[in-house]
Amino acid sequence: MFKKYLFSVLAVTLCLILLGCGSSSPGGKVNPMKFMGSAGQATNLDFEEETRRIIVNKHHYVIVRTYSTMDQLSIETDWRYRDPLEDEVDLGIVAVRSRFFIRAIPRGRYTQGPLMYNVTVEGDNEVRFENQEAWVQNPLTPMAMKYFKGIASELKYEYETGIREYR
Repeated sequence: MFKKYLFSVLAVTLCLILLGCGSSSPGGKVNPMKFMGSAGQATNLDFEEETRRIIVNKHHYVIVRTYSTMDQLSIETDWRYRDPLEDEVDLGIVAVRSRFFIRAIPRGRYTQGPLMYNVTVEGDNEVRFENQEAWVQNPLTPMAMKYFKGIASELKYEYETGIREYR
């Protein structure tokens, strides 16, 4: 009797696991609602200057908030309107706005030498569809991911190839 019960429980569990796996998206990929990536390491001065140069001067975002605490440095941009990318247009998206949160966390406070920071980039996207007035978050398309990843890569390149400046 106990063996039949145990077999039934195992069979039901196996079915539930298989059904759960079958309900995932094709290829197992799910588009995230926001971009999150690493931009390498920077000094505090490089973080402030290079981020401003790339984000503001090159990509025309407006910085609305900066934070500087013992635990992190942070830069936040305002929403910037941009043209929808090709795969966004294919989804019926007619307007897009994006913004960035860029954070630098101390790499090791108690090491000798200048303090270095690990920099992370978070990108948000909001869209409007045809005949819709409200801005909504929508899973990032592959081209939108490439857009955010490209800017994070530019930051990483500048942090890692520039002459380090310390304060």
